[in-house]
Amino acid sequence: MVRRYRVVRRRRLLERHEAVIRQRTAKLIFLLSRVSNKRDGCIRELRIANAVKNAERSRDFIIPVRVDDIPHAAMNIELTGLKHYRRFW
Repeated sequence: MVRRYRVVRRRRLLERHEAVIRQRTAKLIFLLSRVSNKRDGCIRELRIANAVKNAERSRDFIIPVRVDDIPHAAMNIELTGLKHYRRFW
């Protein structure tokens, strides 16, 4: 019972994130790290943002910011071809 509740709750959260990305986001700053590069929720949000970017024909809708030492070769394929920024703090 508890597991099912968590699955339903997670699904609703992801649906809300999708709605916000599609309807209320001007630019998406994607914090790219070794962890976010593999998390299902992050990858799903990135795919949604990529679909919005393609639909609006906006080259700079997604702004990836590298926050750790992830190598370029290990980055998600959806981020290749975009200008990357590094953190400076």
